Amino acid sequence: MFRMMSHCQCKTITRQLTGFTLIELLVVISIIALLISILLPALGSAREAARKTECMTRVRTLVFTNYTYAQDYNQYWVNYQISGGASWATCFTDYLGDSVLLIPGKSWSQAWHYCPSQQTNANGLNGTLNYPDYLAYNQYFGWHHGTHPAEYTWVKTNQVVQPTKTAMFADGYARNTYNQNNYYFRHFSFIQEDKHKGAANYAFADGHAATIDGATAVALNDDAYGSANFPFIKPFD
Repeated sequence: MFRMMSHCQCKTITRQLTGFTLIELLVVISIIALLISILLPALGSAREAARKTECMTRVRTLVFTNYTYAQDYNQYWVNYQISGGASWATCFTDYLGDSVLLIPGKSWSQAWHYCPSQQTNANGLNGTLNYPDYLAYNQYFGWHHGTHPAEYTWVKTNQVVQPTKTAMFADGYARNTYNQNNYYFRHFSFIQEDKHKGAANYAFADGHAATIDGATAVALNDDAYGSANFPFIKPFD
């Protein structure tokens, strides 16, 4: 009887020491791999959702900064370009401060000037530069070009007749069709309309922001896609 018990105990101990079998290990590995394949896309989507939210925060902040600028400059919006370079962003460093420059040597290449989501090169114009995608400013809020009508040179806050419908900042590309950094927009082709899974972030002149798909954005522009249409792009008639 004693020997039989000892023999059974030995078998039990031996069984405990052998651990998992190969088949059991393969099953565990397969389950882990399945869980990873399920969770990784969800984690990626969560990260992109966070970046989209941060992008929306940035475009709204730029609108509020423009209002602050206007209070300091007799109710005039910042001019999108004064004498070369992205002057509106250069002006905003006085309000938003300096950050790590994303383009070395360019004072206007602040982190708050760009969408935090991954650069897409969606229009194929970024080339080897690999610049991040800009948050573009509606140039009709103020530009300084002698060849354009004088009413666009300096625009006052009270000239925006439909602020809830007029986009001030939007998701742009890294480079535009004029071979320029896409720090401004004058029509839809300068807006990256599908930046965030088929939609783009817009901040409007009244301070609200929204993620809007291309079809809805065109509908807000009186169902017209061109640059000369009111009210989505131009702040006034």
